[in-house]
Amino acid sequence: MIINRSNIFQIVSISWNEVLFSFLIDKYAFLKIECRSRSSLFKTETGEAASIGRIALCNLIPDTEYEVIFSWGKKKKKILFHTLPGPQGKCRSEFVVIADPHISEKKENRKGRLFAESALLLQGIISELNNRNIDFILIAGDLTNTGGVNEYKKIDSILKISKHKILAVPGDHDLPGGETRAWRHYFGPLQWSLNIKDFRIIGINSAAKTLDKTAVSMLNKKNQMTYSLILTHVALLPNPACNRGGKSDPVLTGNEYFLKKLKSGGALIYAGHQNIPLRTEIDRLQQINVPQPSQYLCGYYLVRRFNNGFYHTFMPVESEILRQYSRIEGDLAAKFYHENQWQSAYREGCDAYARNFVIRE
Repeated sequence: MIINRSNIFQIVSISWNEVLFSFLIDKYAFLKIECRSRSSLFKTETGEAASIGRIALCNLIPDTEYEVIFSWGKKKKKILFHTLPGPQGKCRSEFVVIADPHISEKKENRKGRLFAESALLLQGIISELNNRNIDFILIAGDLTNTGGVNEYKKIDSILKISKHKILAVPGDHDLPGGETRAWRHYFGPLQWSLNIKDFRIIGINSAAKTLDKTAVSMLNKKNQMTYSLILTHVALLPNPACNRGGKSDPVLTGNEYFLKKLKSGGALIYAGHQNIPLRTEIDRLQQINVPQPSQYLCGYYLVRRFNNGFYHTFMPVESEILRQYSRIEGDLAAKFYHENQWQSAYREGCDAYARNFVIRE
């Protein structure tokens, strides 16, 4: 892998008490880290020399401005960040949202998408989540890349290792030509609704960019729970910032019937398909576009509900080398094919807080 080493430092994840940085530097070196706030200062350094990696800083103070300086040799990089406000009360629920794993049999990667490593990446996520006490896992479509039987068999074998309940909806790649038999065999109904804890969770089939009568009926049903979670592949609400590529449009028909009712009751919509970390808000209705494991940003969302809201933390895949490879290949593909939807600057969102945030209740 040939890498243009341009000394990149980036905030990958940030919460109220932790921050995770990724780095790609121009030489093999130990990194020294100096982190300060108005009331504290600590210094540390990496235990191993490296040119690609991650650095986690823990035990930070909530809602506090920090300055961190990385130094190696004669070079330095300064980053400012602000921790999220602290949560209130105990964690009431914890769940995970994954989008578009695109499990594939392809041996070659394409435009930054890690087809050859797709199964490995998802398996790593599921194994990692087995060590967490989460309530459920949501997957927002395109579980397979072509909808082939072998891809379905592969993802079925991966998801079977999970200790947690998994709820999924189909994407356009899962239903080639509108064929639904493989999905129904491995995952059951295309659309569903159930209650878990104090959530009403609705999974809808938006693969064809329309909502049928069944979907509209489920979305219009009176919610006896405190909050609705809606899982969809294609976004239900438009977002002007999602404006690149041929798949940037939301669901075209059907969504006008339920928006008013959902806005009055409060709901979170989790959407895949475009995989750009964006949010759309209409009154109490919030739509969150979810990144994907197999293409940069290469990760998923961990969601924790406290008394003061839903804390969303971006969780990267295990390998920083694969993340950087996907980023670089995507940027090269954007130039080669003249398709700017693969550019890393677009896929990252506007900043770290576009992918690490709190939605207030």
